[in-house]
Amino acid sequence: MEIPCKCETPLGFSIPLRFKVNRFWKVTLLGFFTSCLVEVIQLFTSIRSFDVDDLILNTLGAMIGFVLYRLFDKVRPLTKAN
Repeated sequence: MEIPCKCETPLGFSIPLRFKVNRFWKVTLLGFFTSCLVEVIQLFTSIRSFDVDDLILNTLGAMIGFVLYRLFDKVRPLTKAN
């Protein structure tokens, strides 16, 4: 996998932890919109070029991060503070 996929994986893992979003499609959409925002900023600032492949790989990275979160959640359930 390329670096963009690896960059969004922590986002897909941390969204359910921080915002209590536990739906796959919601995390996928948030990952897509975050990636789209980064790509649009790159388009207007001329730092890098806008690339659809990065958009797809970043969204895939967010999806992988969410799957890893689900696996981690199954293995080690979060403890609730009293």
